[in-house]
Amino acid sequence: MNCKSRKVPVVLKLPSSELDEKNAETKVQKTERDVMAKLKFHPNVVHVLAETRRDMPPDQWRDKWVPGLGVVMQYCELGSLENYQDQVRGRLKGLELFSFAFWLADSLAALHRFGIVHRDLKRNNVLVCKTRDGKPFVKLADFGIASVSRMGVPQSTQGGLVGGCEIYRSPELFDRERKSTYGSSPARDVHAYGSVLFEMATNRLITSGVAEHDLKDKYYRTGQRPDAETAVRFPEWEKDGVPEWARTLARMCWEPDPERRVAQFVCEKCPMPMDGVVRWLCGKNVEEAREAMLQQCLFSCYEAEHPFLDGVQGT
Repeated sequence: MNCKSRKVPVVLKLPSSELDEKNAETKVQKTERDVMAKLKFHPNVVHVLAETRRDMPPDQWRDKWVPGLGVVMQYCELGSLENYQDQVRGRLKGLELFSFAFWLADSLAALHRFGIVHRDLKRNNVLVCKTRDGKPFVKLADFGIASVSRMGVPQSTQGGLVGGCEIYRSPELFDRERKSTYGSSPARDVHAYGSVLFEMATNRLITSGVAEHDLKDKYYRTGQRPDAETAVRFPEWEKDGVPEWARTLARMCWEPDPERRVAQFVCEKCPMPMDGVVRWLCGKNVEEAREAMLQQCLFSCYEAEHPFLDGVQGT
């Protein structure tokens, strides 16, 4: 793909080969495209650069051609956050940990202000790219099962299913009576954010050390998180340099009750909980917050000059 006589690396995301006329895949694609279009101003959200058609031919899943839509997106050369930690960095520390936590919170806050709940937050859905000076920078991605409010009514892409990876779901989503109420609530993103923060600080899965037979009853439904068994499972959480602000914020995000989880971050200036998380981070680490915001501004300016945003055409 060429733009302004310069070759630009991009990602072409095509529809699933199992797409059919009634499959939710078409809604997933549309939701992802719409969310990224709404948040195209935000430096920490992956941008859609163009769209391309790919009609799906008849095969074992369908008996006629079905129109499909692909999207051309920014290429993040360092891959997912999980890959970045496993292959490059390991545990995040210092300013890098704070900046990643700040940028991720700010991107979620932007989503929530537009009435969008991600519903599938995890390290694999956070991508890492480089700024012009080579510094790592995160972008939130994969909005296929996001819930988008229309006229104040949450609309999900999966027919009311809870969605998302089980290990990042909040405990109320395992309650039959409450999951319909909170399945598209910002409270679930807040809870998942705490888990991603933990994994950034430790480079360990949030379920590390939990026996398989304990996952459902002891972990998922009760909301039990690392603090309950710190000394045995996660000694580095307390003893190996994880800053107090990260431990405190994660504990707040892991509040089992969704109403209290949200209420501790909401105030007159921050009506949405992730706005409150951003404000909390700024209050705890003023200088680090200034540096993180500066990088956001620099990256925004970099993107404004970048050929990515100058009319890339689909193939």
